[in-house]
Amino acid sequence: MTLVTVTYNAASVFDDFWQSLSKQVDVEWALIVVDNASVDKTSAKLALIERDPRVTVVRSPINTGAAEGNNIGVRLAMARADPYIILCNNDIVFDSNILTGLIRAKQRLSPGAVSPVLVFGDNRSATWFEMGSFSTLFGVRCVHHSSFDALPSQSYLTSYAPTTFLLFDREVIESVGELDADYFAYWEDADYVWRARKKGYKLWVNPHTVVVHKVSQSSGGFGSLYSNHQYYKNQIRFARKHFGRVVCGYTVATSLLRIGARWALRRDPLPLTKAKMLGLQAGILALRG
Repeated sequence: MTLVTVTYNAASVFDDFWQSLSKQVDVEWALIVVDNASVDKTSAKLALIERDPRVTVVRSPINTGAAEGNNIGVRLAMARADPYIILCNNDIVFDSNILTGLIRAKQRLSPGAVSPVLVFGDNRSATWFEMGSFSTLFGVRCVHHSSFDALPSQSYLTSYAPTTFLLFDREVIESVGELDADYFAYWEDADYVWRARKKGYKLWVNPHTVVVHKVSQSSGGFGSLYSNHQYYKNQIRFARKHFGRVVCGYTVATSLLRIGARWALRRDPLPLTKAKMLGLQAGILALRG
């Protein structure tokens, strides 16, 4: 199997990811790293690991964004004969049996993709993702559900799964094609799994495999100005692309109400509110363009 990950100023998280991958047992793997013009010590760390013959490092002269960075890696991965391709973050930690566990689970399932359960890096008893869906109740959103008192004993279906650590059958990549590079960051994974499901492929969660996710640490944290700007911008793109004008307009309206309410209640500082508003504006302007 081949893993594809995109780095951007990932020096603070990459060592844990590499150590986790290096400890995998009973499986042959290759890693493709696409570095999006990091300016921290990421390049030095990648120079060390690319001595490993299993590792390919691609150094982009510019920040292409998460979507196109993954596309660059996937093109190289598809040139190999591996039956499975994993798209993954590098702000994650996992045990030595994660790859064998996912492969064994996937071999018992229909063509599609399978995700582990994901837990928070700062509270590993708390689940970040165990099941997901797309909702239009308050504008288009990807919703993470904590749906079980106790996780099922077998893999189960989900409507949405993030590419934090998502194993695809090669067939899926061949059929769905590349990620939509216009997302740059955030929502590109939602778009991809939506398109996969439209093609008839199923998404699964395997409850016996667990990955620790240092949520949004590599992008400055979930509350960062960058993360929120990109989230709201690309939410509009996703809503218009897959749900049409009416739902897109409703998504804009509900997002405006949510942003305004959080500012009025002093739950968000003014710079964060501005970042969200500018993200919405950028999403709307992109549609007009």
